[in-house]
Amino acid sequence: RCVSSGGAIISTQRLSTGTPPAGYAYYRRHIITTADAALAAGDYAFADQLIETLNLAPWKFGTATAQPLMLSFWVRSSVAGTFGGALCNSGESRNFGFTYTISAVNTWEYKTVAITGGTTGTWATNNTTAVRLIWDLGLGSTFQGVAGWQSTANILTVAGCTKLSATLNASLDFAGVQLELGTVATGFEHRTVTDDHLRCLRYYENFNGTQTTWCGDVTNAFGYYGDVKYKVPKRIPPTVALSYVGNNGFVGTVPSIDINATEMFRYVKTANATANGAYMVFTIIASAEF
Repeated sequence: RCVSSGGAIISTQRLSTGTPPAGYAYYRRHIITTADAALAAGDYAFADQLIETLNLAPWKFGTATAQPLMLSFWVRSSVAGTFGGALCNSGESRNFGFTYTISAVNTWEYKTVAITGGTTGTWATNNTTAVRLIWDLGLGSTFQGVAGWQSTANILTVAGCTKLSATLNASLDFAGVQLELGTVATGFEHRTVTDDHLRCLRYYENFNGTQTTWCGDVTNAFGYYGDVKYKVPKRIPPTVALSYVGNNGFVGTVPSIDINATEMFRYVKTANATANGAYMVFTIIASAEF
């Protein structure tokens, strides 16, 4: 995601044009569409990735045996300089600030950042957000600290770094971002489309308007319900949104959610049809995102 407050406005999108680095089909671009040349202390502009706690058990963060991590990525920018970021816990009370240098403008460069194990601090152990990986696009002095581990709240970058948000139409591109256990950056793990799709379904699923409910006929007033099983269990019981695609002889509102769990949900509605064989078709969106 990409977040900003203050003067800066940022546009972000996935692109395939503009020559991704070798071996990649896409990259993520951030463009400053409104600059913040006079960055106030509390202004912020950043991109971040939220990582679920249950994925992080091997890291052992918050213990004496916390493991080291390696962050590797390709980066390209229209602005040269030393840029910043941080790895922090969900409460932003324990943070590892880092920097990386862009030497040549509009040129893909490969970077690695060594992160020592976080032996102290509070790190969640459930299905909530445990870690945020943050890229500084324009964080004011309120959010600036030093490189390495620190326990000052809300420190999301290193002081003295270049601020992309100061330059109108400046761009910052990323590809092949990988955060892994160990002290050596390995080659990027290109997963199959199926594998990535299943991982994404843990957080979001769209049924594309294919759910059809037969509502009965005018001679009865039976209620009806339907169970919908998710393709994969969700992180939490998701927020379920139902909306009409069309109907034939059905009268009334979209069904309500009766049961909602990580594996499935049930919708229910009292029958209200005006023609034999009445039915309705509706879309389903289930979101378990952070």
